[in-house]
Amino acid sequence: MVHTSRPLWSTKRALGCVLCLAAVAFVSPPSAASEDLPARLPLIIHTAQGEVELQVELAATPESRRRGLMFRNKLGHDAGMLFDHQAPKRIAMWMKNTLIPLDMLFIAETGRISKIVANTVPHSLRPISSEIPVQAVLELNGGAAREFGIQQGDMVSHQIFSVNSSSELIGGARVIDGDSLWIGQVKVRLFNIDAPEPDQLCQNPDGKSYACGQLSKNELTILTTGQRIRCVGDQVDDEGFRLGACFLDDMNLNKEMVSRGWAVVYRRKKYDEDYLRIERIAKKQGNGMWRGTFITPWDWRNGVR
Repeated sequence: MVHTSRPLWSTKRALGCVLCLAAVAFVSPPSAASEDLPARLPLIIHTAQGEVELQVELAATPESRRRGLMFRNKLGHDAGMLFDHQAPKRIAMWMKNTLIPLDMLFIAETGRISKIVANTVPHSLRPISSEIPVQAVLELNGGAAREFGIQQGDMVSHQIFSVNSSSELIGGARVIDGDSLWIGQVKVRLFNIDAPEPDQLCQNPDGKSYACGQLSKNELTILTTGQRIRCVGDQVDDEGFRLGACFLDDMNLNKEMVSRGWAVVYRRKKYDEDYLRIERIAKKQGNGMWRGTFITPWDWRNGVR
C-alpha cells in the first residue's frame, strides 16, 4: 500500500494537479545486484549552443513513475529519467526517498521546456509544481541544465512528443510568402493552409484594392523574425517543398496564420477540421483579409480576377 502525505495530496487535487512521486514511503530500497534498470534511449535537447544528446530511462507507467529515481545514489553524467504522462496535465513532484539532487525540466506536449527547477533538495517533501499543463518531466543530475546550457524554451526531441519526428527541422526562418519559408536549406510549406500569392490583391471594405499577399508575408515575417522555428513533416510536394506544421514555442504557426485572417484552409486536399473552426472565428471577427473581400489563393493562381 502506498502512503502519501494527505495534506499534500488534498492540496494538489484541489489545484487539479497530478502528484508524480519522485519517491514514495514504505518502499524498500532495492539492492544494487537485484535492481533491474530500464533500457536507456537517446533524447536530444536543442539549445542555443547546439544539440545535447542524453541517454534517458522512460517512466511511462504509474508504477515506474511512482518509483522514479528514488534510492539511487548516483546518475550517469549524460543520464536521466523521462516521466511521460501521455497527455498534458498539471504535475507536482517531490523528493522523498530521493538521495541525490536533481534538475527537473517540465516539458509541454510539443517538446518545449516550459520550466526548469534546478538542484532540488534530496528527501524534501516540498511540492514542485509544473504550474501549467505539461506532458512530461525530465530529471537530470543537479546542475546539469546549467552545465549543458539548457534553458526554458529549448526544444526536446524524443518519440513521446506528438510533433517530434525524424523529419524535424529547427532553426531560423526566412519567409517566402504567407504559407512557406526556408529553415536552413529546406523549403517548407505550411500544410492545411493557403495564403494569398505575393502579387495578389484583395479589396478592403470600401472596395479599394490592397496588396494582401504582401501583408500576409509580412505577418509571417513578424511572427518568425529572430526566433527559432521548428517544423515537422516528411512529405514533399511537386515543387520540392517539405509539407509540415511549424511552431514558435507552443504556437502552431499554421493555425495562427488562419486565426489572424492572413491564410485560409486549403480545401483542395484533405484537411484538419480544427482549421475550419479557427477560420470561422477569424471570418466572424473580420480578421485580416476577412475585413473585406478576396479571391481564394487557388483561384487566383488559376487566373480568376
